[in-house]
Amino acid sequence: MKRKVATAIMISTFTYTLMACSDSSEVKVGDKKIENTNIAQNKDVDVKEVEKQAAKKAIDYSENDFFNKNNSVNVDHLHGVGYAHNDGSIYFASHDGLKIYNNNTWYTTEKENNDYMGFTAVNEGFYSSGHPGKGTSLPDPFGVVKSLDGGKTVLSLDLLQVSDFHIMDVGYFNNDIFVYNTHQNTKMDIGLFYSKDDTKTWTKAKLAGVPQEVSQPADHPSFTLSVHPKEEGRVAFGTSEGLYESKDYGNTFTKAINESFQITATKYTETGILMGIWNGGPQLVKWTNEGQFEQFNIPKFVEQDAIMMISYNPKSEGEIVLVSYKGTIYLTKNSGKEWQTIVQNGKSITK
Repeated sequence: MKRKVATAIMISTFTYTLMACSDSSEVKVGDKKIENTNIAQNKDVDVKEVEKQAAKKAIDYSENDFFNKNNSVNVDHLHGVGYAHNDGSIYFASHDGLKIYNNNTWYTTEKENNDYMGFTAVNEGFYSSGHPGKGTSLPDPFGVVKSLDGGKTVLSLDLLQVSDFHIMDVGYFNNDIFVYNTHQNTKMDIGLFYSKDDTKTWTKAKLAGVPQEVSQPADHPSFTLSVHPKEEGRVAFGTSEGLYESKDYGNTFTKAINESFQITATKYTETGILMGIWNGGPQLVKWTNEGQFEQFNIPKFVEQDAIMMISYNPKSEGEIVLVSYKGTIYLTKNSGKEWQTIVQNGKSITK
């Protein structure tokens, strides 16, 4: 595989933020009371009880009136993708709510069609951040949240009406939360912060050893952030200069691969880290835990299109979904031997 980047492409950035809600009828933000049936501070809800109830049964998308089956879905302006709930369903977070692909069927949600930013799927649901959608009375921005029931109930964790994170990731099983804050707020200055206790406390990482594009970010940074699903403290940045990895919660980074190449997307698996790279054209590779490259066959992308997001099925690492910058989504269930196009130019493909 050629590893020197032949040309550069323009990479748009997307915001990752955590979000959560509850069943409380009103929540007080400062002196302002917000009437809503689907948001509450941690003090207003027993999150452990919500988790317990959510764990009792799997989501039945076809029988739950919160989810609407759709033969034609617009899947554009995406801000995250992942296998939420570890049931094989692929969640796509867009500016107008969730789009869910389950058993070759598309679903949208009846309510809470929020502009989910920094969306991250985890074993029990998803974390996100972002802005309220039409018909909701959530504050703007709604800070860090999570949901355990497919977005029907959103549990507020922190930074309600304070922040909207564009760069965020959460460990799939360990739930380590990492956010890159690009604008100073009441709790954070600019930099990488992490929480090991669902945002009750935040710690700023030292970021020793990262390239300048990370240490001194632009207004709209294009580097990627990925958190290991199980290993605590393991986090990586994908940059225009290559992959930088930390095993101490972001305090010290080393360049994981000697070669320099432009990374457009990253996603840790248990056996390595998947990367979308640009090498005169898009490529999908894995840097394994043994320090070896694996390259995957990928579909033919249109000119100047590239891999914007990657996710995979934690129950089957050979099942991988790719989102392109121009709105096409590809799915493989056999490590790239065969690919299916499920969205073309932002519109779902009906069989």
